[in-house]
Amino acid sequence: MIDSINFTNWSVYNNTPTGRYYIAVKHHNSIETWRKSGGEQFTLGYNTIYDITTENTQAYGNNLKLKGGKYCIYSGDCVQDGFIDGSDFIVIENDAYFSGLEDLFLQT
Repeated sequence: MIDSINFTNWSVYNNTPTGRYYIAVKHHNSIETWRKSGGEQFTLGYNTIYDITTENTQAYGNNLKLKGGKYCIYSGDCVQDGFIDGSDFIVIENDAYFSGLEDLFLQT
């Protein structure tokens, strides 16, 4: 879980062996984004701090967008297939259409 105010997360992995790991960021309507190529070094018994918002290169494939001074993950992957395309647009259009119908029924 990431704090929506200051965009931080505190995770503790007490039994994780020392080694290189990839951090994956997942959100319900965004492209899954992984930590940059090569992973992040974790050492058992030590804190590791990683800030994905500081540079485009913090994510694998430079898959971040600069917005408001922070690098952000791309949103719009509503069907969670790894792409933002027409299949996502259909979901959004249907939601918008049925939301309008709901408002119409509530007014009558």
